[in-house]
Amino acid sequence: MPTEAQVLATLPKRGFLRSYVEYAMTTTDAHATFQVGCGLTMLAQTCPQNYYFPYTGKLYPNLNTLLVGQSSTAKKGAAIEKAEGILSEAIPDSVATPPGSCEGLLDGLARQPRMLITYEEFGSFLSTTQHNGYMQPLKALYVSLYSGMNKGRTLADYRKKGERVRQITEVKNPRLSLLAGCAPGFLEDHTVPTDWTSGFFARWFVLEASYEREIVLPRSVTRREQDFVELVRSFDREGIDFVMGPCLGIEENSETEREWYKWYAEVGAIRQKASEAAAGAIARALALTLKIGLLLAWDCGPAREGKPWYMSMNELLPAMEIARWHIKSVLRVVATLASTRDMQDRRAVLNAVKATPVRLGEIISRAKLLKPRVEQILLSLMEEDVGQRSVLQGSTA
Repeated sequence: MPTEAQVLATLPKRGFLRSYVEYAMTTTDAHATFQVGCGLTMLAQTCPQNYYFPYTGKLYPNLNTLLVGQSSTAKKGAAIEKAEGILSEAIPDSVATPPGSCEGLLDGLARQPRMLITYEEFGSFLSTTQHNGYMQPLKALYVSLYSGMNKGRTLADYRKKGERVRQITEVKNPRLSLLAGCAPGFLEDHTVPTDWTSGFFARWFVLEASYEREIVLPRSVTRREQDFVELVRSFDREGIDFVMGPCLGIEENSETEREWYKWYAEVGAIRQKASEAAAGAIARALALTLKIGLLLAWDCGPAREGKPWYMSMNELLPAMEIARWHIKSVLRVVATLASTRDMQDRRAVLNAVKATPVRLGEIISRAKLLKPRVEQILLSLMEEDVGQRSVLQGSTA
């Protein structure tokens, strides 16, 4: 991952994003890349609902941002909490608690189409969606909402005076963003590569980092934070009322277009060498680049000038670099995942056995697997001579 100095060198020299990252870095030792992810996700909540990039359809700037780092030390939660607090005060009702059902999510979006849902520890959600868990439908709905297309659900379907009556709640132009933090261990325990190849994680903006600085006594400057509340509030007012010129894409035969083609080739080359699990998220780095470019244009670029505009090098170059952080993070995260359910169970048993003899009942309890499955894996491990044979033999006693 980039150093924090490299992060600051990548960002535009002015605007909300840079100011926010510099401020947030004084209040927590969470890595600057995490603050970039949080700042961009906040900006996404202020954009006009008709704000998009013409890219095989309408590409909206909502983001699903996933901060990956070790529990306690990476300070993912502190970064999320800071952004959530500012956004909640600036735009009441824009930040929602994680829904318990698809119906609850759609009802909330019908009232507030521009919504951010935060998960300070995403592992708990992943555990409920693993292996067709009870929250699996919500996971699928998150995937479908990412495109920003209209959604609806039937509230009632009955007959009145002999005629069929159907009441439908409709969500028009939803702009849902997700901001989540997750420890690598939870991703290892509760996901397999199919979660990435099936499209769920391929739609996430992934940033993996560990802390670089250590702040012994973090301080929150209330007056400075209130400045950001007011700034976000002003962005939101403009996002509601602003009559903007459309984004025309990237101008033909321009330097920006030539840079885009080079970036397209670079991403394609990385994707060809990547595993199947990482390929989807890498391919979507192109769309992610344009989403970030849209947000930078809304922050301090041509989008706020009220006339038709093209994305320029000022937006594209930093967006490309930020997307590179995403690609590197995806490659590191996917490399740790078990390739199949069998390998996932195998790892759970190995973690349960650890380095000393342990009774079978304790392994079953720690691994959270059925006894026949644990016995099968232990016999397989003994045949492979994995670790100390005496440890495994002791565990079968």
